[in-house]
Amino acid sequence: MPRARTVVTLVQLPVGSTALVAAVGAEHGPALAREGLGPGTTVTVDAVAPFGGPLLLGVGRARLAVARSVAATVEVVPSGPAALRDRPAALRDRSPRP
Repeated sequence: MPRARTVVTLVQLPVGSTALVAAVGAEHGPALAREGLGPGTTVTVDAVAPFGGPLLLGVGRARLAVARSVAATVEVVPSGPAALRDRPAALRDRSPRP
């Protein structure tokens, strides 16, 4: 029996995680696609700015700064079991503040 894939948003991934983009919110989809971030793309979380700042993502050879509110609309499938394991439970399910 195939194992179910865990789908999370980019804001739930810890720094250093790699994931495959599963879906992008319709509102931001076209703009992110122009930057090379769309379904089927492999992305790495390179850094997370403090105080609600943007995520710095590696997409291919490029690096993108993406607002947390936008990153919250990007659904990804984490690569490897460690992608969410090392993040404290209190942060795993935290959604961004409006």
